[in-house]
Amino acid sequence: MRGAGPAAGPERGHGRPHRGLPLHSTAALRKRRFREGPLFRIPRHPRRVAKGQNRTDMGKIHSINTSSGKGVPKEAVGKALLVKGQGIKGDAHAGTDIRQVSLLDMESICGQIADAKAKKATVEIRPGIYAENLTTEGLDLAALKIGDKLRAGPTAVLKISKIGKECHNRCAIYRQVGDCIMPRKGIFAEVLEGGEIAAGDSIEPY
Repeated sequence: MRGAGPAAGPERGHGRPHRGLPLHSTAALRKRRFREGPLFRIPRHPRRVAKGQNRTDMGKIHSINTSSGKGVPKEAVGKALLVKGQGIKGDAHAGTDIRQVSLLDMESICGQIADAKAKKATVEIRPGIYAENLTTEGLDLAALKIGDKLRAGPTAVLKISKIGKECHNRCAIYRQVGDCIMPRKGIFAEVLEGGEIAAGDSIEPY
């Protein structure tokens, strides 16, 4: 009758686990990963976020849109000048009291595009079609409150002055899709500090 084999000895070499290591130990997991190949992965801790940092409040200007008249869609421009107490230079809505600059997020626009496709609507939906001046991306506009401030581009500062708007006439989007997001999702701001802005510039709480 054969006797029991020799007991597992101490570790040999530097960092080599002996056979008696528990199956759940880190060294055993690494040894198993080596045997089974790259499909096996040891879970890693999630990446830490710096104290006070909130990734949801960082955004960018997806599109800048202007028009020479009111009540019409706006067209995209590569860059523009925000004028203190006025709005975007050359835009039809510049100079109004609290609705100097209008903002709408690209995420909501994409949602309405998907709804339109599902309903086989033929109406054009794009940035500027809602007559918004700034189409944002990555910034949670719904979380902003009246009085909150945004830094747009290198130097411009906006202050939220109005949330939502009244829709007096049903637009083509509403008639074909059954809803228009601008009265609910659009927000308006005053220009506290002017400056040049361009598509792709950052826009974030200030």
